[in-house]
Amino acid sequence: MNLTTIISNVAGQIASLVRSNPFIAVVALIVLAFFIYRRPKFFLVLFLICVLIMGVLYVVSSLSTSGSAKKERLIEKSAPEESFGTQRPRI
Repeated sequence: MNLTTIISNVAGQIASLVRSNPFIAVVALIVLAFFIYRRPKFFLVLFLICVLIMGVLYVVSSLSTSGSAKKERLIEKSAPEESFGTQRPRI
């Protein structure tokens, strides 16, 4: 995924949140404006921490998705279809 796709997805999620919860969005906007006006240094630090956490969660999510897909392919390769159903009788 490129950066424009990620930004577009985040903007879409924010727009969806604002449409579904307008009161919470207005309160969050007021709190955000207060922090920008009264304590810009605190806001910048908080913003950078949030961006860092989002980046870490994105990387973890990306790695776990590819890992689980590889695990599924390995399971499909190693076990034949007939072994999942009924068991063969021993002679």
